Amino acid sequence: MGAIVEKLVQEKEDEQEHKTILYAVISAIIVLSLILLFFIRKAYLKNQRKKTESFMKKL
Repeated sequence: MGAIVEKLVQEKEDEQEHKTILYAVISAIIVLSLILLFFIRKAYLKNQRKKTESFMKKL
């Protein structure tokens, strides 16, 4: 009986560990995506400013 309970406890701990690792991986992906979006937005705005400046010079 004790061995069965211990095995079940061990399985629960392993399952919890896998969930923790999964949450960490998902969080890392979200953070990296936000950083990437920030840099893409920054580059886009810089490009738009250059286009606007060149357009104003033509006027």
